[in-house]
Amino acid sequence: MKAAFDAVKLLDHFMNDEEIALPLISRFIERTKAQLEAVPGLETAGDWESARRYAHMIKGSGPSMGGEDLGEAAARLELAYKNTDKDEMEAALPALQKAFECYKTEAEDFIRVKKSAGNARG
Repeated sequence: MKAAFDAVKLLDHFMNDEEIALPLISRFIERTKAQLEAVPGLETAGDWESARRYAHMIKGSGPSMGGEDLGEAAARLELAYKNTDKDEMEAALPALQKAFECYKTEAEDFIRVKKSAGNARG
């Protein structure tokens, strides 16, 4: 099974500087979680443009944060909002939420391991 979080790709974006990358992963997870929690309310209000913007931001930042599948799932949802395709929205939002949960679990495990290794050295 393909990993939801690619640490090598993430660290490559940050020139292998874990001190920069680790806090950014946490901030990305917090921001993405908040965005995904806001989307159902935006859908209920019919605010497709704001929902599309959130999906677009996740699509753009997901891959650079080591979440290729997360970016792909967000691209699918963004397109559904762009086309106001409610059937596709109903399928794409849960797929994005699942991709995010997988990413979050793996990324948080990575952070925990790196912090433990740092504490063991320090």
